[in-house]
Amino acid sequence: MRYLAFLIALLTVGSLTLIQRKAAAYQVNEEPSRCQDNWLASVSIYIITGPDSLEEADGSGIVVQDGFILTNAHVIGRGVEGALILVRYNTPEKIVRIARARLERIDYELDLALLSTSEKFSVAVELGDDRMLHRGSFVYAHLNWLGVKHQIYTEGYFSGYEREGELRLSIKAAPSSSGSGIFDAEGKLVGLTVSINFPPFIWAFVYAIPVSTIRLFLANEVCGVRLHCSY
Repeated sequence: MRYLAFLIALLTVGSLTLIQRKAAAYQVNEEPSRCQDNWLASVSIYIITGPDSLEEADGSGIVVQDGFILTNAHVIGRGVEGALILVRYNTPEKIVRIARARLERIDYELDLALLSTSEKFSVAVELGDDRMLHRGSFVYAHLNWLGVKHQIYTEGYFSGYEREGELRLSIKAAPSSSGSGIFDAEGKLVGLTVSINFPPFIWAFVYAIPVSTIRLFLANEVCGVRLHCSY
């Protein structure tokens, strides 16, 4: 029994080592393109339902246009009409600010939600093309587990598509990763994190909604305003 447990542990460590070595082959030596801008465009989202709601973020989001933030529908949840939605974000001067947000559109089937705020953001993400990804393509993300003040930068590689059309990525993940943007080597958005299937803070398979689906979600007008996302 002890031998079997030892063998399983050895195989697990070996598999993780191979994954890390493979990912290292696709890492870039310098800071990825638009890394600083995408860091500023990544926000933390809090659904305020009690006095301790600001202790840990409910999820993340990305600025897709000045005044508009994209996240997952499951981050917002159901029945939040009376809840207060707040977003925390960084300024270029590295000052953390809080803004009130309003839910503009939500699609539970696509697991996407769009928030609006009167706050002025300095940058927005640029939409890329997930169809240009191939197995082994470099990707990176900014995770807001404990809020934007403790934002985590992580990188990995694209490993394929799931049957449901989601992107499958081998990358380090963290709690409350949902709603985090996934960016390619050019710093363009290729997906939005939706779930992970491994314990956090180690190499895991992360699943993301492809940007091709996000484009369709953002194609319609919001309150009479046509979104002019960066393409």
